[in-house]
Amino acid sequence: MNRMRSLGLGCIFVAVFVVGLGLGQPVVVPTYRDVSGPVGLLRLGQTDRRRPTLNKYWGSSIVDVDRDGRYDLLLSNHGNNAEWYWSQGQARFQYMNPRLALRDIHSTCALDMDNDNVMDVIFTRGGKSGKEPAKPVVFDVSKDRTWTRDEGQKFRIATKGMRGRSISALDMNGDGYLDLLYVNQRNISATSAHLMYRNLRNGKFAFTPNVGIERVNALWFKLLDVNGDGWMDIILMAFDRVELWLGTGAFKFRRNVGMIPGWKTMSNVRCIAEFDMDGDGDMDLYFARGARHKPFPDVLLERRKGVFVNIAEKAGIAKLSGRHFHVSHGDFNNDGYEDLYITRVTFFNAPRLRDLMLLNRGDGTFKVAPRHGTEPPSRREDGDSSGVFDYDMDGRLDILTGNLNATWRLYKNQTPQNGNHWVIIRVGTPLAGHFRPWLKKTPLGALVKVFCKDRVFVKRVDGHGSSHSQSYMDTLHFGLGTCNRILRISVKYVGGVTVSKGNFFGVDRVIEVGQYWPCPRGFIGKQCTRRIPQCRDGKCPQGMRCETLLNRNYYCPI
Repeated sequence: MNRMRSLGLGCIFVAVFVVGLGLGQPVVVPTYRDVSGPVGLLRLGQTDRRRPTLNKYWGSSIVDVDRDGRYDLLLSNHGNNAEWYWSQGQARFQYMNPRLALRDIHSTCALDMDNDNVMDVIFTRGGKSGKEPAKPVVFDVSKDRTWTRDEGQKFRIATKGMRGRSISALDMNGDGYLDLLYVNQRNISATSAHLMYRNLRNGKFAFTPNVGIERVNALWFKLLDVNGDGWMDIILMAFDRVELWLGTGAFKFRRNVGMIPGWKTMSNVRCIAEFDMDGDGDMDLYFARGARHKPFPDVLLERRKGVFVNIAEKAGIAKLSGRHFHVSHGDFNNDGYEDLYITRVTFFNAPRLRDLMLLNRGDGTFKVAPRHGTEPPSRREDGDSSGVFDYDMDGRLDILTGNLNATWRLYKNQTPQNGNHWVIIRVGTPLAGHFRPWLKKTPLGALVKVFCKDRVFVKRVDGHGSSHSQSYMDTLHFGLGTCNRILRISVKYVGGVTVSKGNFFGVDRVIEVGQYWPCPRGFIGKQCTRRIPQCRDGKCPQGMRCETLLNRNYYCPI
């Protein structure tokens, strides 16, 4: 009898586990707790002058502005000011008022424009549906967190008034310096919309015409290297389609019509996430879709030998039709497979729908997670945007949400590790760039791979999902599942330089690759106390010369 009772209880436990997660691979449901107040995020009404119904704008910028090793937060509230939070110690934030009330803020990005090892910040502004085109607001930030502000005159990125939908930084020619791209909604009377500014490396930029995409009437963007040639490509999102344009390394994009299936009719895409869905070491694409008056099914493209295939039906996401305006990705339970967080919008025309957390089963399918802790507390809210990062560096991904008619909220991940492991890779510039200036490369856009015995994990230095704003996430979280020893880490920078770090590493820790901290030439480390040894050919593997591969105390080509 006792034996039968024991067997019965065991069966009940398994059934609950399977019913809660669906058929397929067992998946641990993450649990989250709202820590917004304790970490310093302010309530609605403390950061703005009024409370309009729509006061976010489908995106945020998560970036280490002052290069102290912790992410800062640049959060848009549309016409309702913006919120700027400095990281403060281990796990807190300090609010700074950027004084942008009533400025119709659309998008944000950050990059070091004056080569002082501190990120400068740009907020773009709308133009009242084209009636009053506006200029961006540019913050020249100093190491002590002070700033001066203009409309881009100092850096020579002042533009004519525009409908400033989106902005991004990218290295267009592989010289290690970030250029600027404005993605603007076209005014009715204009023949072109988007603006490219080339980084002159001296704290100034120069307008660069005729890059190829000027006449594409797009509003949103996703940067990626879709063909793996070392140059950044761009997917432009319009209301009626998406278009892929390939970078050439020479301030030109060329249109591609063969790689993205169904691009001509893929309408109302609002956000794109690039992530390794199936753990095969290459990057897949998720397209979040939705319009104000009509729901749409999302699209999931799996890369198979360089070709994308739509597997939304097979993956179980085609039936999740809705108004999805943002998608973020990350391994929320550290099982080694990337999950998705999708915001749902009703425009207050229906009861509030909680955002979707799609848990990756590891077999090419996803399961909608039951309640897990990020559900909004008020029916007066609506969905808008999200961000994913490890704010307290405990190895578990936390979630930032920005709901309409609500405050920004931060949810702490409290999921037990259950035998799973993780690693955080902090990506800097190649150390070889200290001695070979042509090897100086920017981390933004780099492809990072972590090699274990039976798996390779891959992520790009970019953001969690791309719509209007751009994050600069160079401290990357990898869920490793049961991998307890890393064999090698490689970083492929824009322009083709690849850095490799080997000789085995432990897990559940932070690992630095390259020069992350601002240091004088020849030194490395947070305190800049370690000297970088000069390259010695004798330590390179046979047949290799000193140049592009970093391996602890020397560097050689891959």
